[in-house]
Amino acid sequence: MSMNVFQESRRKLTMYYSLIMAAFLVVLIFFVHQSMEWSMESEQARELVETAGRIAGGQEYLLQHPELLDDAEDWRMESDRLFFYVFDGTGEPINFSRASAQLEPFVLDVIGRWETEPGEVAVVTDQAGRRHARVMMTAQPMMADGEQIATVYVGKDVTAMYYGLQKATYALIFLGIIALILSSAAGFFMSGKAMIPIKEAYERQRQFAADASHELRTPLAVVMA
Repeated sequence: MSMNVFQESRRKLTMYYSLIMAAFLVVLIFFVHQSMEWSMESEQARELVETAGRIAGGQEYLLQHPELLDDAEDWRMESDRLFFYVFDGTGEPINFSRASAQLEPFVLDVIGRWETEPGEVAVVTDQAGRRHARVMMTAQPMMADGEQIATVYVGKDVTAMYYGLQKATYALIFLGIIALILSSAAGFFMSGKAMIPIKEAYERQRQFAADASHELRTPLAVVMA
């Protein structure tokens, strides 16, 4: 009976310790994931805003010097992840560095429905493909004589970065599970150690009760006789 009580207490202590460690690991993984995502998005957003500003300035200069438009190809970027489109006030394209063929229809659809404030960065997801593509985009107005004459849309395909972040999170979860198993085993061992003095005190108390009962048995028998 007593051994069952100690075993049940040890099991409960281990369970409580495991639950505390599990809650701690969940909170830790969540905050690490959020920190990595914030760091990645803030850096990419900064790059997009700076790129949009440079392209807008370059396009304004080209529009003011039409004789240089034949060299506009120099503004086109070779990266298939970073792209830009320049549209005038009527929605006609002026210049561009196209996104990939698979992504361009989605990007043009996003531009057609663009409502984000200038200078702000939006993360949009293409749900149509087998692998959901993620794109970060921003818009920068082009001004001339105080009037907006065109808009530059700059974007970057960050799908690979998000998948990398997802894999890193899965790795953290896997390591967290291993840490939880090891900590549970350590908790079971430590609870066993903590039970030793309690068991010894219980055994001393039980032995004292048995000895007292034995010592009192003879006088009580004489009194009863």
